Amino acid sequence: MFKAFLKIYWSRLLLVGEPLGIFALIFYLIDGNWAYYRLGAELSLFLVGIYLAFSFLFFKKQRSLQDQLKESQDQLKQLTYQSKKNYQEMEDYFITWVHQIKTPLTACDLLLHSEQENRITLLRQELIMIENYTNMAMSYLKLKNPSAQLTITKVPLDQLLAPLLKKYRLFFIDKSIHLHYQPILDEVVTDNQWTSLMIEQVLNNALKYTSKGDIWIDYHIQSEKIGLLRIQDSGIGILDADLPKIFDKGFSGYNGAMNQRSSGLGLFLVKQIEGYLNQPVHVSSSLGKGTCFTIELHRQIHFE
Repeated sequence: MFKAFLKIYWSRLLLVGEPLGIFALIFYLIDGNWAYYRLGAELSLFLVGIYLAFSFLFFKKQRSLQDQLKESQDQLKQLTYQSKKNYQEMEDYFITWVHQIKTPLTACDLLLHSEQENRITLLRQELIMIENYTNMAMSYLKLKNPSAQLTITKVPLDQLLAPLLKKYRLFFIDKSIHLHYQPILDEVVTDNQWTSLMIEQVLNNALKYTSKGDIWIDYHIQSEKIGLLRIQDSGIGILDADLPKIFDKGFSGYNGAMNQRSSGLGLFLVKQIEGYLNQPVHVSSSLGKGTCFTIELHRQIHFE
């Protein structure tokens, strides 16, 4: 900083120092007394010193203000960039969402004009899908809200699962899927709403890619702190090449080619909630044999 100060103020010091030097010389020329010259030189140096000190303090304050201004400008650029990025991500999400929700809406319209015997059951299924997509959209907006807060409580795991199994019972019946499930008595510490949505998307995914097969839901206590919820199906499975991408927004891959309802939004939301709640999700799959999702749930209050 001092080098930068001298670089800027050197010429100014010369402008100040030259007249003061002349002033000191005048003292000497008054009567040729060396004491007068010395007094003039000391006075000149004193004044230059004062000027230098005040100038340096002013320069330091000015530099500090410049640094603060630059930091504020950098923060503004970063916030602007992040804002544009968030807007683009949200726009991309809802463009995909709008295209996807057209599927159940179109199906509802067709069923209303259909003479199928089971049209009422099918219509109810489509309404459940519309409700699911609506909840996904609202939840995505909440996740993007910085002020969104978690409500962490201890909740029986069966209290999260039972309403979802009741909600999707028509899908199990219509597709002749055998559910393997026993009530789970263990309690987990989590946000009820977000974890319920997380489980629902995984269950919905299992139902979407399983036909006349089986779905297993079980729970294993790994430790005093962690419990593992496993949702496994006997569906079409996932290609090894697609497995690392299944949580990407809008990705459907091989499964998407097999099912027109695939949007890539449900598992994308699961990944967002995973980070939000710090509840890791693990996936294993074998093409043609099924897929298994495992969610790590906290059994005790944890701190980062």
